Amino acid sequence: MKKLILPLLLVILTGTLFAQAPQTGLVMDKVVARVGNMMIMQSDLNGRIALLASKDPSVKLEDKELQKTMLDLMIDEKLIIESAIEDSLEVSEAQINQYWEIYLQNMIQEIGSEKRIEQLYGMSLPEIRQKMKIEIRNGQLSDLARQKHFGDLKINRADVESFYNTYKDSIPDIKESIDLYHIIKKITAKASAKEDAYKLALKIRDSVLKGGDFAEFAKKYSDDVYSKPEGGNLGWFDKSKLFPEFVKGANALNEGEVSMPIETPLGYHLVQTLEKNETQLNTRHILFKIGKSENDRIETMDFLKKLKDSVDKGASFEALAKRYSDDKETKGFGGSIGINPIEAYPSTVQTLLKEMKDGQVSDPMQYEADSYQILYRKRTIKPHKANLTDDYKKIEQYALVNKQNEMTKEWVKKLRKTLYWEYVK
Repeated sequence: MKKLILPLLLVILTGTLFAQAPQTGLVMDKVVARVGNMMIMQSDLNGRIALLASKDPSVKLEDKELQKTMLDLMIDEKLIIESAIEDSLEVSEAQINQYWEIYLQNMIQEIGSEKRIEQLYGMSLPEIRQKMKIEIRNGQLSDLARQKHFGDLKINRADVESFYNTYKDSIPDIKESIDLYHIIKKITAKASAKEDAYKLALKIRDSVLKGGDFAEFAKKYSDDVYSKPEGGNLGWFDKSKLFPEFVKGANALNEGEVSMPIETPLGYHLVQTLEKNETQLNTRHILFKIGKSENDRIETMDFLKKLKDSVDKGASFEALAKRYSDDKETKGFGGSIGINPIEAYPSTVQTLLKEMKDGQVSDPMQYEADSYQILYRKRTIKPHKANLTDDYKKIEQYALVNKQNEMTKEWVKKLRKTLYWEYVK
């Protein structure tokens, strides 16, 4: 019997922050490995193993073989990131900030408040943000590198059948699972809110042009909580790491000029270009987010309630999802989230699903900070041994991941021969 190859263990900062080993005395941290310009610290390694130990009591922190295995996995992760840097793959600051905001809002929804998050992490929110942004960037670089090398990887039915016949004894049994669907609607601001933000931006611009201090207006009016204390100063940024609309507007300015309101996904910006060259911009800005009122939230929820009522009267949930859902990843599949055990879902969803029967649609519930969803519990799948008839899609996913992992192992072997890395004693 062959053993199924498991994915590489990738544990991001979220886990290591929660898995700090208790310290009984002052312990000096040290570098245990280098990959390119990146270092792996003993504390990083300890955090990874502590996270495993928190989930598996049999794991011992002092296990030398486990330490070596974990360190090699961490080196492999860094090598993939280093290959992305060598290939000039980039992640924009806007993308990183977007992922951070999503992460933060999800944490607030799960834990309750920013203060509670700081207590659990044992550090201030700006410190968490700084560390998380590094991990988000590295995670995105890793994804880009894998996408470049394996993004077009496909398997056919013969591959899936061969995989199943080889590994069927080690493929996990299918637990009782729920076939779950959803429709997501984002809260959208009315046109009047957008117009109000634009008018305020114009008013502030006029005041600046008449001699007002741009920095003072930024401190007073900007909705960018990170730059407003610095008078809106963003400093030098590669143009590739900023929104295209922002770059286009800032590029068109002479040094010291202030733009007309520039619209990006964040809202409207007044931009002042301080310096620029072919690849970089040194700017400051005032951000005016487009407000979403309580009425906008209520209207979003009312719309989803109407969709729920339609399904209760016989309409197809999947047809409605294809037509109305704002979730690009699932709407083409009728809102299908997949077939998963109930414990695979967030705790709030688990509680709801336990109260629902097959065929029922939930009341609207918050999905992210700016969106709501309704859930459709289509059917329950009883526990069974995985087979190609009932579980082809899941086995196909296993087969594809297994092939990706095999190819990644060979790729990393090559990276170890071509990129700089070393253990540090």
